[in-house]
Amino acid sequence: MYFVNLRYLKNYDRELVKALDTLLVSFHSSSELFTPKRVGKNLNISIDLSYQLLLRARDLGVVDTIFVKKCSNCGRIYKLKKSIEACTICQNSNFKEGYYFTTDLHQKDAVRM
Repeated sequence: MYFVNLRYLKNYDRELVKALDTLLVSFHSSSELFTPKRVGKNLNISIDLSYQLLLRARDLGVVDTIFVKKCSNCGRIYKLKKSIEACTICQNSNFKEGYYFTTDLHQKDAVRM
């Protein structure tokens, strides 16, 4: 197991926790942000169970949530540290805001995705 703290996830199937660990390693190695919906699809579990697993993993310090803005036109994601008025790719000013999960617990600056 790469994320050792996942072993403290109680009341979950051991194979499911191992599959979650493998998936998180994949996300971590590619520095991807992810949603419970994406995790649920990859693990073939319900979105509710996916939320439960990810929130419990966040409590254990394995993943974190990060506030982002996503361009409504081109889909570019901006991790927010400062305000952004327009997309740097398409110059669109319409954004969707929300939270994504990340395995990068030490990144502090706004980074272009």
